[in-house]
Amino acid sequence: MPIPSTRQTQMDTYMGKTAGLDSNNIIDDIAYTMRIETKTGDYTVLASESGTVFVGTTADNNFTLPTREDGLIYWFIKASNHELMVTSDVSQKMTAFNDAACDSVTFTSTGEQIGCGFMVYSDGLFWNVITIPGLVAATMAPA
Repeated sequence: MPIPSTRQTQMDTYMGKTAGLDSNNIIDDIAYTMRIETKTGDYTVLASESGTVFVGTTADNNFTLPTREDGLIYWFIKASNHELMVTSDVSQKMTAFNDAACDSVTFTSTGEQIGCGFMVYSDGLFWNVITIPGLVAATMAPA
């Protein structure tokens, strides 16, 4: 498609940069990409890490969530045959399958852990859990 002759030929800059398309026709400076963090043990999640995918490897993981704040969202995935637990910042402030006020969610069944996980988001009052069961039916245990 030809460029119209009335089109502005100079772009505004932001922080000394102009927008430019990469080989996939994406403007890299504003394209959304998820941050991936690998963890080998227990970890306390920060509010500033909202949007991060946490991948637990090589051992059991307990991810403790920060103070509930509307709009925070995290993903937790297990890449080894070990337990994956996500714990609320305070007791009884998590909703999960068949439990309106739990403290934590866990994948504990050996052989049902690799590839399983949780997407967790806050509405400011509760942490809301969406289970990612992997490729098979997996057993999630709220507590």
